[in-house]
Amino acid sequence: MSLQLRQMQDIPLLVNDILLRLTDYSITGGCLVREQGTAEGTAAVTACYPKGTRLTLKGRLTDMNTDTAKTAAALDDILHCGSACKVSIGALSCSELRLVGYALSGGEDFPVLKLVFYTQAALTEMTEWN
Repeated sequence: MSLQLRQMQDIPLLVNDILLRLTDYSITGGCLVREQGTAEGTAAVTACYPKGTRLTLKGRLTDMNTDTAKTAAALDDILHCGSACKVSIGALSCSELRLVGYALSGGEDFPVLKLVFYTQAALTEMTEWN
């Protein structure tokens, strides 16, 4: 299976009331594999359990008047609330995402923000998108 993402070029993303200009992302998936020895002395995979997907979004806050303390408090509220959200990046749709981490730091012009989401749901490729 092949999955292609359109290169990210400063894409706007609204997370609650926080407008983020995405400049980078990473998607990490994995599974737990169970191996067992065979009679020939080799290993054989006997089971595979998906562990979920981690989506990391990096960018910057867009408004120079954005209060970083207010932004940090809003992100902390989202983190503790545990509500699921949906994010689409190009043709890739990620549902049931939960915010599991964030980092907010000073940048040259605008504060830099990193959001880490986790989902157990499968990623899907949308057939029609703009």
